[in-house]
Amino acid sequence: MKQDLSQVLRIPVYFLIRLLTGKKSLEACLVVATLIALVDWVFKSYLFSHYIQFLTSFLGADGASFKEIDLGYVPVVWIAFLGFIIGTLVIVITFAAQNIPKLIDLYMEEWWSLFLIWFIIGGGIHVLMIKLFNETGIFNDASILLNIHMLSLVGVLTFPYTFHVLKTTKTDNVIKQLLAQNFNLIKRLSRSRTQFSMRSSKAVAHSQKSLFEILNQLADLLAFAPFKEPKADIIQGIGELLGYYVERKSNISPNFFRISSEIQEDISFKTLENQISEIEKTETFYELKGLRVISEAYLTLLDADQFDLSALCAAQLDSIGTRAIKCGDQTVVDLIMVRFNTHFRSALKHAQRFNEARNLYNLVFHYGQFVNSLVDDHSIEKVKTCFFYLKFYSDECFKAGLNSPAVAFILDVIAFEMTKVLMQIHRDQWEFDIQEALLKDFLLLDNPSGVDRKEVSGFFISKSSIRVIQIGLGLYYLKHNMDKFAANVVNDTLQDLELMQKPQFIKVMKGVFARLRFSGPTFWEDTDRGNLNMYYTPHADQIEKFEQMQLEQMAHLKIA
Repeated sequence: MKQDLSQVLRIPVYFLIRLLTGKKSLEACLVVATLIALVDWVFKSYLFSHYIQFLTSFLGADGASFKEIDLGYVPVVWIAFLGFIIGTLVIVITFAAQNIPKLIDLYMEEWWSLFLIWFIIGGGIHVLMIKLFNETGIFNDASILLNIHMLSLVGVLTFPYTFHVLKTTKTDNVIKQLLAQNFNLIKRLSRSRTQFSMRSSKAVAHSQKSLFEILNQLADLLAFAPFKEPKADIIQGIGELLGYYVERKSNISPNFFRISSEIQEDISFKTLENQISEIEKTETFYELKGLRVISEAYLTLLDADQFDLSALCAAQLDSIGTRAIKCGDQTVVDLIMVRFNTHFRSALKHAQRFNEARNLYNLVFHYGQFVNSLVDDHSIEKVKTCFFYLKFYSDECFKAGLNSPAVAFILDVIAFEMTKVLMQIHRDQWEFDIQEALLKDFLLLDNPSGVDRKEVSGFFISKSSIRVIQIGLGLYYLKHNMDKFAANVVNDTLQDLELMQKPQFIKVMKGVFARLRFSGPTFWEDTDRGNLNMYYTPHADQIEKFEQMQLEQMAHLKIA
């Protein structure tokens, strides 16, 4: 109970400290004080006499005087308004901060809140000074009238402001404000006029701290938010932030990437002391921070079985990577590849533990989308690297699939994504040797390394789906007169004769061909990726030619 009370008392104390010491707050105080003094002087010198004439004619009164007005109650009203505003902020923030950490910082950075609070304080001081002068016999009718009008204005603004506070404490509005602050800061950093200020180490540290504080607040919100919608907004928002940052990064001063103590003290970098110099060299501290937030969210969402949100994390990696590819930022592209692989390992462990492959299924889809973006950019070496990674993880899925049937399905998903890439590079007319090398990697999916061949034989005889996808690619090549590539697929299928007798091989192949003939473009059930049928081929008319090539090759090899 005492701890809860101290927590409640800490918020108003912190509020007052920020009000009296915050840079923005003091700037607002100066603006309001100047404005009240200036308006008082202008009203008294130029407007008061005209205003009195207007009141006299409008009200039908003669010689209006304000000396008889009792000002004793006015300071109390000002204090009441001030208490109402601050009380509203403190109470709302106290309750909302239980689910939205550091909410008070938003209000201490909001100009309208600061202006209203200081205007009420200024109005109270203004009427106290009027009352003091009245007590000494110095009457100022103009200032009295002005203060009463100021009080009326505050009365009109107080209740709308209260509703504004209640509205902005909604989680989605807080998220929008935080994201907007970070977008604006990145935009400001990329402007040419900011280059000079980045020569100051203090300005660099302040900007870095501001960027990281917002990311940390979003990470806290992600942990506290109980509903899916705000979590989705945060994950997508961080992805958009990182993509926007990557696009504008080339316009930011090189001095900004010098890692300050603010970065080193951040929770994400405390264990990376030996990597600080490398991170500074590659200028990737912000990307690493954002990607770590997404990765932590991904792990949490895996354990919570929130498949749609974990898939959204993977989608953000694809989005960031695609924007990095377009900007030519190869360092960030490499980071995305590493993150995809890290997520793959985490999702594979989860799938093994629960025999649930949905997370892997969604992740492989987005990994494939990312590789297709590399294909569009003609990034040959990176496509080769991704194929190597996909082959490696398909081997891991095979080993896991021996004890977890759901994971075995991911072999087909990987094969399907690699097939889409191979078709794309064929349409883009990549060099023949490169296409052939990638095709050979693809055909190794049913030949996992480090596994006994007898286990492989039993597995693929009972689960021939990956052969369906591979032969479907062979049919595509035949349709487009790429007979040599189709022959590679044929030769790969004939390797199964080393594991089974010819009659059994022919029986398996007939089952594969039948499936290719009768599979439609859509599946009769819905999945997280829609109802697209991975085993469908629009080139079933090439099956007879493919089968004939198999028979001819068997005859050539003299297989009885």
